[in-house]
Amino acid sequence: MNNLTTTDHQDQHHSARSMAPVLSTTNLIHDIHEIVMKIDQSRTRRDVSKTISEAIRAMAGQERKLRESTITVKMDKDRNLDFDRIVSIIDKEWTQDRQQLPATYWRDSFNVYCEFVSPQVKKLFLDMVELEEDFPLKHAILQPSTGNDGNHFLRRQVKIEIQGVNVAVSSKRVYSSLKISAAGSNCAISEIKEGKIQAHSKRRSLLLTVNAAGFRHLYLGLQGSIPYVDLQTNVDLKTRLIFKINCRPWVCKECHAIGRHECPGRLCSKCGDRGHAFKDCKQRVSFCSNCKRKGHRSRDLDCPTYVRELIKELRKVDIPLEFYEDSERRFTLVDSLIKH
Repeated sequence: MNNLTTTDHQDQHHSARSMAPVLSTTNLIHDIHEIVMKIDQSRTRRDVSKTISEAIRAMAGQERKLRESTITVKMDKDRNLDFDRIVSIIDKEWTQDRQQLPATYWRDSFNVYCEFVSPQVKKLFLDMVELEEDFPLKHAILQPSTGNDGNHFLRRQVKIEIQGVNVAVSSKRVYSSLKISAAGSNCAISEIKEGKIQAHSKRRSLLLTVNAAGFRHLYLGLQGSIPYVDLQTNVDLKTRLIFKINCRPWVCKECHAIGRHECPGRLCSKCGDRGHAFKDCKQRVSFCSNCKRKGHRSRDLDCPTYVRELIKELRKVDIPLEFYEDSERRFTLVDSLIKH
């Protein structure tokens, strides 16, 4: 026989209802906001990745032509081969005497670079040099590289960064592992430099450079990362170190402009105004002082000016051409550029 009264039923029902989880409106709004932020960040990352990929693909043909049409001539004071002398020899012996189209020249501290109108014309020039025993530049023209598709023109080595590495990870062991894994190849892998240790996280970056063959090894042979295991220290350590390409354009610390400019003095990195720092900025919407648009800051990958300068910096380093031209490898390249 049931002796519970109506009041008892009501009390039990009320007690059960009070024990049920209560959805806070504030918490619900916070969760929705977090989901929207994640979706927006994912969309932004996707859009940035697509933009950079298309920019790389657009310049791939131009970069291939440049590398395949260019020779490198080593300057030599002892033989009176400076920039002007090298240019005058090629201009007279090739452009004037053989009525060829003029070449384009530039230089760095050690070499002069000469770009002919096409790879075919460059080959004709090299054939001429080979046939003429007393050609003044015969021994000054650098031989084709073995690590970069046999081109006479090399970009500088690629800067690679491994971010957020625990101080317990030995950079010497990482370097040794990389060298062993690349043994017997044409890989050039520099010794690893350590970045400044972050006081709060006890982590730092590891920095190295690689040539084109080394780049292939990191991103094709090792698939963009290297495992690290150390069970001999006081703290057992197992981790995977992720490679990131570091070719960020130079940005002024004061006004956040990219490249050469007349610095107007310190500006807020968020809104672009004077008189306060980023941490004190009251503006809700960011403003980029480089492209003059709202919605992002000058160092963000949303900025078309920053992306354009990033691509320029990318072209200065020894990235293998297939990472520009092949869609799957280009995805690997872009992912390593924009990952955090």
